[in-house]
Amino acid sequence: MSDQTSIPGSVRVLVRDSIHSIEQLEVLLCLCRAEPTAQSPDDLAHALGLAPDSCRVALQQLVVRRLAVAAGPDSSSFRYAPASEEQRAAVAALAAYDQAGRVDLMLLISGNAVGRVRRRARRMFNETLRLKKE
Repeated sequence: MSDQTSIPGSVRVLVRDSIHSIEQLEVLLCLCRAEPTAQSPDDLAHALGLAPDSCRVALQQLVVRRLAVAAGPDSSSFRYAPASEEQRAAVAALAAYDQAGRVDLMLLISGNAVGRVRRRARRMFNETLRLKKE
């Protein structure tokens, strides 16, 4: 049985705020291990066994969340570049935890995704009720 309570708080916050899929987790950890070398979506796809488009989408989200930056003039490759030392420390804790607690991390990411879907559904339901009353 899995025990998600052992996940460090900084890792929980990082996953909640910045890592919304297993692909994003894999791409982030691969970029982190390759630091300071830039990686293309194709490089990452080959290394991780993922589709290049999945890597591209994950990279775009990591850039938005300020964990990676486009590298080079054509922006076709990316490198790990957390915006703060706090983020860097949280990713280091994530990488360390990933070694022993991969299942817990996957469950946390999945649980967070389900929570986001439920919150959106609740907002839409409430909005529908509000519009019907008007």
